[in-house]
Amino acid sequence: MSVEIIRVEEPTRQGWGARALSVAKERPYLALIAAPGLVVAAPFVATTAAAVGGAAAGGVALAAAGELIFGPSAKPPVTLYSIEDAKGVRDVHQQPLMRGLTYMRLPRAGIAENIIRSSEFHAYVMSQKVAEIIHYMRSETRLKALSVLIRSSDRKHVVVGGELEKVSAKAAAGREQQHERRMTATYDDRTREKHLESYSWIKDFPEVVAATCNARHGTMSFSQSTDMSFGMSAGVAKFADFKAGWLSTFVVEVEATFS
Repeated sequence: MSVEIIRVEEPTRQGWGARALSVAKERPYLALIAAPGLVVAAPFVATTAAAVGGAAAGGVALAAAGELIFGPSAKPPVTLYSIEDAKGVRDVHQQPLMRGLTYMRLPRAGIAENIIRSSEFHAYVMSQKVAEIIHYMRSETRLKALSVLIRSSDRKHVVVGGELEKVSAKAAAGREQQHERRMTATYDDRTREKHLESYSWIKDFPEVVAATCNARHGTMSFSQSTDMSFGMSAGVAKFADFKAGWLSTFVVEVEATFS
């Protein structure tokens, strides 16, 4: 997974006894393996109870054995900031990191210091990708008008105003309704922008570079796929509190007129 998950928490320390009690509460079947002597010593009250108990013990023993070999249901790695360490750290909106919230960061050149609240992470990244596409196009051409549609490759979601929205089956089948969700812009000032000193995302969009190379007038249209999962799973989405619908490949469709 290429995304760093961050939380502000005070680390807790448990003694051996407290830790053992905690494990027993969370996964009690481990106690059946950890303390077989206690299980064997317990008297059987009745033959039926013994049969049922034996079957149950067998089932939980299999589950526990799997857990001991493969580990418990894995949680993603988390970088923990103590309250003291979090002092002076700001997110992309220049807000202090808050205890109890989950944040994310991409270890990628140019944006490695950007800490983003997990619920806003994908919308922020997508907006940065689109902003770079537009800036690159305005640097390469004299852009007059632009239309951008962002949708999931399975056409089940579109991005509207940076927010992820589900698309009904009817809307997914109709191109006209999808076009109504496009972001459009016109430019009175067609002076070329200066290129950014460095781009974080444009290398992920070779179609943009190819379409705008030496373009001087006319129109262009292209689509480019971009993976927004960053190697994360639905389990990570639940843990980090963001919409699992983002865990998909999205298509950025662009139509532009330039002079």
